[in-house]
Amino acid sequence: LTARLVHLQIISGAEYRRIARESLQSERLLPARRGAIYDRHGNLLAIDEPCFDLCLHYKFLTAEPKWVRARQAEIARRLRADAPGLSPAEAQRQAEEIYRQRMSATWRLAHELAERLGVDLQERIDRIRRRVPILRERYGDEDREVWEERQAHPVVSGLDEAMKVEAALRLGETVGAELQPSHRRRYPRGATACHTVGLMGAVTAESLAALNAEVAARLAEQFGDDAAGYDLAYARDSYRFDDSHGISGVERMCEATLRGRRGYRLVRRTLEGHEELASLPAEAGHDVHLTIDAALQDELTALLASGGQTGALVVLYVPTGEVLALVSVPTYDLNEYRRQFRELASDEVYLPLLARAVGRTYPPGSTVKPAAALAALATGRVAPGTTFDCHGYLHTPDAFRCWI
Repeated sequence: LTARLVHLQIISGAEYRRIARESLQSERLLPARRGAIYDRHGNLLAIDEPCFDLCLHYKFLTAEPKWVRARQAEIARRLRADAPGLSPAEAQRQAEEIYRQRMSATWRLAHELAERLGVDLQERIDRIRRRVPILRERYGDEDREVWEERQAHPVVSGLDEAMKVEAALRLGETVGAELQPSHRRRYPRGATACHTVGLMGAVTAESLAALNAEVAARLAEQFGDDAAGYDLAYARDSYRFDDSHGISGVERMCEATLRGRRGYRLVRRTLEGHEELASLPAEAGHDVHLTIDAALQDELTALLASGGQTGALVVLYVPTGEVLALVSVPTYDLNEYRRQFRELASDEVYLPLLARAVGRTYPPGSTVKPAAALAALATGRVAPGTTFDCHGYLHTPDAFRCWI
């Protein structure tokens, strides 16, 4: 007995104290607002709006036996505290039944919210279940779990204030569920410059390593041998697999500028509740201002689309090289992209997702014609209103081709 006490308290004491301390502490990363995107006149093209996410604990999603038993034990302790004469066996039986009821209530709430917001709940849950084991294999070890195994993950995102209040009133009947503040991307002008503004997408298992390698390299250069500073900065700046990031357009090109830094909160459970040990506020991302003129963009888009054709149109301000309009037709509403994705992606005739102005290479036209036109205007041979009546043909193979 003495030898065992020496081993527990002296030889392995530090390790067991660490395990006990970690079991009582929990980390919470606070979301950061993404920067806005404006046109040249200050019109909003993209903005983050505050919302809430319904999150389910990873071990609830996987029905991890140890986690389930711990929740049932908590319920049993409360039952015996309220009814001291209740036997342990009866308390355990009731706790198991209460857990089943709360589990059903959790799934019922998640399905109802997902249906109202058009979220594929099963797809999100399957994605979480697939990715966390990949992360554990890549970053974990036998003794310590990866961060994602100890956290609740968003399964229904974008709850407004009314839905948040409604869900909060039902949380007491659930288990493994919580509401977390978040942000959702909104595009006030819908389809305006949709190909230029670009899209947000979830971080995939394939892209996670590449994104975080860039973050790690930058922080290693910044912090050097300061391991504690590096670890905290990495927690705030690294990507998690349920994060979103820019995947096209300005959202992708300016990802480092638009993306903010998470806040950090470390709390410890105590008999009285929770004690905050450390915290850092989230830092919002920086705004981006484009040279695009939204009104001109809309006018030219409508003009080009009025003929029922596809095409691209670019307007440059020659003295500075600024792009005033970058039009690609057809367009789509950025706010409806996820709901309409299958329809948009399956259209192989009009290709609405193709940014025609920059997404393809085309054979150049007769680039000498503008120079010839300038020469003709400069010498007075033609005026700005001069017209030519051409009787040639373009698409008839055996007819005279137009040379004008």
